[in-house]
Amino acid sequence: RYFNGMSRPSQHQMFSATKSFVGTLVLCLIHEGAIDPAKLIQDYLPELRGSAFGDATVQQVLDMTTSIEFSEDYEDPDADVWKYGYVFGISVPPADYRGPASIYEYLATLKRAKRPHGEGFLYVTPNTDVLGWLSSRVSGKSVSQQLQQRIWQRLGTERDGYMWLDALGEEMAGGGLNITAADAARFGQMILQKGEFNGQQVIPVAVAEKILQSGDHAPFNRLYQDPWYEQIGFAYHDQWWTFATPHKPVSAIGVFGQFIYIDPVAQMVIVKQSSHPQAESEANEVEGPQIWHAIAEHLMKQP
Repeated sequence: RYFNGMSRPSQHQMFSATKSFVGTLVLCLIHEGAIDPAKLIQDYLPELRGSAFGDATVQQVLDMTTSIEFSEDYEDPDADVWKYGYVFGISVPPADYRGPASIYEYLATLKRAKRPHGEGFLYVTPNTDVLGWLSSRVSGKSVSQQLQQRIWQRLGTERDGYMWLDALGEEMAGGGLNITAADAARFGQMILQKGEFNGQQVIPVAVAEKILQSGDHAPFNRLYQDPWYEQIGFAYHDQWWTFATPHKPVSAIGVFGQFIYIDPVAQMVIVKQSSHPQAESEANEVEGPQIWHAIAEHLMKQP
């Protein structure tokens, strides 16, 4: 159902659910041998040598276990995420701002935290913008071009998607995808069907199977001690969220209420696009998955 002026053709910003699309592209490039997940980011992007990302492995960036001095608390007006927003338009820089002019320039300014890479999960959106840059460097195509050629054309989507750009025209891979709910559901159904949709293999079976694997909860809980997340038992891998509930669902999740929820046991995909007044809330991160699990249990009892 559609509310608040939305309809089937409406494209809605997916915010951080975009990350799961980008992670899928990178997994495809890994499957093809174009990217080695054990290699360092600086091996592919020498521009990031000396930054927080340079000596992190591709897999650590995919899993967000990088060591970065960065705060992503939308309720804190002084958080780094708002300074990051200067380069792609979610916040207005001060009149005397002389900092980075683009996403890629900003990434190079981020510094290592004191902990080693790989110690624990910490949600940092710039990780995904590194992955978008990496996939573009290796493939020679922008994220939107990769999505169009690898996925969108093969899914038989109803509408084109479009990406949020910074002032220099670089795509915001960490949260800039705008698509319809129906096309988001096609993507989720394709993952559920191990990469197959419309009678063709859209992405390799091995890539879809890796996405559908349950994540490791140990690194997630090491640094991320949030009571909301403890209620569900979240984990994270390859830019996808996973849950410790019995069906081991996976999900793309974005702030303000965006979800592509995939339950492999119930064979169910749920898409939710929202404009919540808060970026993050218990109603969004906890109650939503609990409701969808209840829906799955109900559907499985039907004859």
